[in-house]
Amino acid sequence: MMLQMWLDDIKVARYTLVRYNAEDVLWLPRLTDKVHMGFCQQLPFSMPDLPTFPVSDVDLPYDALVIAELQYRRRWRSRDW
Repeated sequence: MMLQMWLDDIKVARYTLVRYNAEDVLWLPRLTDKVHMGFCQQLPFSMPDLPTFPVSDVDLPYDALVIAELQYRRRWRSRDW
């Protein structure tokens, strides 16, 4: 929806989209750790833990009005189901 907002010429949606994607990328190592540990727990032998990496804060701009608009659109979409 953020991409569509940006394509609809709501320029501030771009910053929020970039921040949202950056947060996803920063959390990928943690998600990988969780999946790895889940698989390791199912094995009949032990595996060493993966090294963990700290998750940095995302210091990128976002627009609070874009977030409010997304929440509004989500509510209307959920009513259509």
